[in-house]
Amino acid sequence: MNFINPLSRLIYQGFEILGLWRDLYNWTRIHYSLWDQTPAMAMGLAEEIWSVLHYVHYPVHVGKFQRLEWNEQRDSILESAVEVYNREKCLPI
Repeated sequence: MNFINPLSRLIYQGFEILGLWRDLYNWTRIHYSLWDQTPAMAMGLAEEIWSVLHYVHYPVHVGKFQRLEWNEQRDSILESAVEVYNREKCLPI
């Protein structure tokens, strides 16, 4: 019984590592058979070769709604209190 839980955790971590390797392989590694491009550039998903730091800052594996939520959170943090106060208020109909 004690052997099953660590084994399943190891398998799950293995899938995460394979996913990370696949993403880094497709976004940061130049493939000379693609005329010095990454596979992401060849598919039109990127315009430049990404560094690992760029990949970490911009996760490509999240959904559209998660990215929109993060953008709203970032914008609310960057917005000053004066801008919030001066923003036009919507009146209920």
